[in-house]
Amino acid sequence: MANKDLKIKSISTNYFLYNFRTIIDILIPLIIFPYITRILGPENLGKVSFAESIMGYFLIFSQLGIPAFGVREIARVRDDVNERSRVFWELSLFLLITTLISIIAYFILILYTPKFNLNLLLYLVILPNLFFTNFNYEWFYTGIEDQVFITVRYIIVKVLQCLLIFTLIKDSNQYVLYAAILVGMNSISALFNIFHIHKFIIRVPFIHLKFNRHLKYIFAIFASAVGIQINRVLDITMIGVMMDDASVSLYVVANRIVMIIRSLILGIVFAVNPRVENVFKSGETNLYKKFINYSLHYMLLLSIPATAAILVMAPEIIFVIAGNQYFGSILAMRLLSPIMIIVGISNIIVSLILYPHRDEDKYTIVVAISSVANFIFNFLMIPIIGYYGAIIGTVIAEFLAFCLSTYFAKRYLKEGIIELIYAELIKYIVSTILMVFFLLVLKKNIANYHCLLIISVMAGIFIYAVSLLLLRSKFAVILLHKGKNMLNQNNSRGNYDK
Repeated sequence: MANKDLKIKSISTNYFLYNFRTIIDILIPLIIFPYITRILGPENLGKVSFAESIMGYFLIFSQLGIPAFGVREIARVRDDVNERSRVFWELSLFLLITTLISIIAYFILILYTPKFNLNLLLYLVILPNLFFTNFNYEWFYTGIEDQVFITVRYIIVKVLQCLLIFTLIKDSNQYVLYAAILVGMNSISALFNIFHIHKFIIRVPFIHLKFNRHLKYIFAIFASAVGIQINRVLDITMIGVMMDDASVSLYVVANRIVMIIRSLILGIVFAVNPRVENVFKSGETNLYKKFINYSLHYMLLLSIPATAAILVMAPEIIFVIAGNQYFGSILAMRLLSPIMIIVGISNIIVSLILYPHRDEDKYTIVVAISSVANFIFNFLMIPIIGYYGAIIGTVIAEFLAFCLSTYFAKRYLKEGIIELIYAELIKYIVSTILMVFFLLVLKKNIANYHCLLIISVMAGIFIYAVSLLLLRSKFAVILLHKGKNMLNQNNSRGNYDK
């Protein structure tokens, strides 16, 4: 029997749980990544990354944008078990059809393409990802705001992954086994989700399912999702085709580290998104505006110092996490760092403004233009300056997407949905400058990279936080002084939006 009365956790709880998973995502690579980069080496790690990028294209087309669309639709009907179940079954059947088609297409590609034939076992090993990634139902659990189950399952799987990698991976030629462990853990994670989901849904007769009602929005979101995902894997694919596996690895190391830090910052968007959809549908305009205002402040408060810290500490981060073999990733990491600010703000505009207003078609235009720009820049620059060309192209494409998204959302911004207080922004920048100065002093006085990185992280956070409080940053006081969630200030719904 489905649970008709969902126990919705507070946003502060969901945000804490999401970021707890993100922190685990940081700690696990800090444990595994230094080991695996040294054992496999740049060439074999690059082979796995390139294979994953190829699989990424099939995931793009098989998912039809349903993960993004599903979060929104489930969040809107989460309190109605019948409608919730109907949306679930409708989207699941869509996924089943597209996944089967993609599996057939993937088999044809790897069997009849010489480049993939040379490493056929690797490409066969990662095949289950196509099915289990599509049916892990993260979008459903996010939509009903059940972060507790996701977090518990996530920790179990990650611990098992760590144990298997350290126990079994002992040689550079075991890159196929490494890929198998990643795929196996992803499959187990999906199975957990599948077996647990019956608690929240009921059976719905096929005749009661209405697929047509989703088509318009699915294809709009699908078009933008394709562009987003292609942008994520395009760089790796083009570097792999136009250069070599070692260059792929140097790019991947820099990109992965920046992505981990960016995920921590973007946690607020993922935590707030389902609640924003629900509040927007209920017509609570003031609360809706407050969510967006506070999300934007949070994004700026964290992304500005994070970008500066990467620019300053990139050598130490690369050395500690990846080792001397990957010093070619230092400049790459520095060039990628600005996307934390750019993508952070873009995500708020898209996820919390354009999507709730059902302006998916506008974002599709944004993604299409930025994807084309990224491809053209990569094609022209990779032969000249290698993977640095791909990185610069990515930054330019993301900035272009930010500008276009802001343009399409301007009528909502004029309505006061976002009220950026410039005095607060100045305080974030001043505090960041003070933090950077302190980090540079530490770099001159501490020779050991491991000690320097640990001390710099702790001291940097402390200096930045204290500086914000001394400057009387309103938003910092809400976060750091009162110890309450930033979305729990003087609202009319009591504990609902904490």
